[in-house]
Amino acid sequence: MSFQSLTIGDEDQGEGALSVAGAGSQVDALDVTLGKEEGSYGAVTVTDAATFTAADDVTIGESGAGDFMVNGGATASFQSLTLGESETGEAVWTSAAPARRHPLAAI
Repeated sequence: MSFQSLTIGDEDQGEGALSVAGAGSQVDALDVTLGKEEGSYGAVTVTDAATFTAADDVTIGESGAGDFMVNGGATASFQSLTLGESETGEAVWTSAAPARRHPLAAI
């Protein structure tokens, strides 16, 4: 699956979760936000050799709460990672797999 922008847990009291599992399973996005508004919650779990790629920014707990978990041989890569962006933002990053930062492209 590919997304321009992926937001999970957008509005107040909004909750959502995305699970990406299994070899060959892949999610690509430009920007990813988990727990955007205060009172919201978003979660992503990447397991069993799946791949999650954000070409730009990943924000976990912008003003709400967010969890991102990578394990079981899965990989996650992104340009930048922000945890708990505002004073109400809460973030959890759990990884038993390597997280890779994209190298800057030559312009």
